[in-house]
Amino acid sequence: MFDFAAHNPVFLATFGESFSLVRNIDLLDASPATEPFQAINTAFDALEGVPPGDLSSYLRLWVNVADFTTLPAKGDEVLTATTAYKISDIDRDDSGGMLMLCRFDRALDE
Repeated sequence: MFDFAAHNPVFLATFGESFSLVRNIDLLDASPATEPFQAINTAFDALEGVPPGDLSSYLRLWVNVADFTTLPAKGDEVLTATTAYKISDIDRDDSGGMLMLCRFDRALDE
């Protein structure tokens, strides 16, 4: 039997991109703490017809659960270089992974 959980770090190292997480509790801080993480930006038909990525309506990320001491939660923010997304749905799999559906919140000042 293939152990996907054992290979999650390899998948992320090969296909992953860098993102930052801001916990919902920290959002009101003047300079909120960010947590860097790796995720795979999974391609899918965007619900509003806009392709996934910076400034799109939705972003769906796969992460390795073992990479977090405290799992991301709905309402937390995921940041790219140009965009802030709110986590709107979370779906854990049986192999130590988790999909996060993130909804566009705002463009970031550059």
